Amino acid sequence: KRFPGNPIITPRPGILWEEKGTFNPTAIDLGDKTHILYRAQGADDISTIGYATSSDGFSIDERPDKPMYKPRVDFESKGCEDARIMAIGDAIYMTYTAYDGSIPRVAVSSIKAKDFLKRNWNSWSMPTVITPMNVDNKDSAILHEPLEDGRYMILHRVHESICADFVSSLDFTSEKITRCIEIIAPRKGMWDGGKVGIAAPPVRTARGWLLLYHGVSWSTTYRFGAV
Repeated sequence: KRFPGNPIITPRPGILWEEKGTFNPTAIDLGDKTHILYRAQGADDISTIGYATSSDGFSIDERPDKPMYKPRVDFESKGCEDARIMAIGDAIYMTYTAYDGSIPRVAVSSIKAKDFLKRNWNSWSMPTVITPMNVDNKDSAILHEPLEDGRYMILHRVHESICADFVSSLDFTSEKITRCIEIIAPRKGMWDGGKVGIAAPPVRTARGWLLLYHGVSWSTTYRFGAV
């Protein structure tokens, strides 16, 4: 059932960097809190990433007046959008859509878990773009466990399909993704016949990895699917 108290996060009067919208969150459980990173948009249409915590998933315990993460380099000058967050080892990795006003691309930044919990936001690493120039790419996440050969799988979206590629390490100063190995494509005539993209990062279950994805077709109504 949908929570009757929705929405739990809305733009706050006088907070200019989120006055136009608060949406598309990612979340992670660390310690005794759920940490929520949400996309915020100001009147200038530039997106930043806000931060909030919740103990129960229904109410917000903490929500600072300043963004947790904001554009720092040219390739994201018009916004940092739609983050996904993953804990891998002792670090937190964040993939997000970096937008320069022309082509959206996937960027990655990371922070030590201890600094994340201390709210040391200045400790985020300098972001790195990991997808090719001139290719519209977004909706990305890292599978948070390595494969048997030590590589990591990265999900991303090229055009209308969910793709994957593999990297040898999580050193994104040198590691990039260049291929679209198609994982899920739109299904003509069905509810997801227009385009698909991942929702949250995949979750390991007793029966394998569970991925929630969004899809849209003949209408503008987005729906969730699961694979």
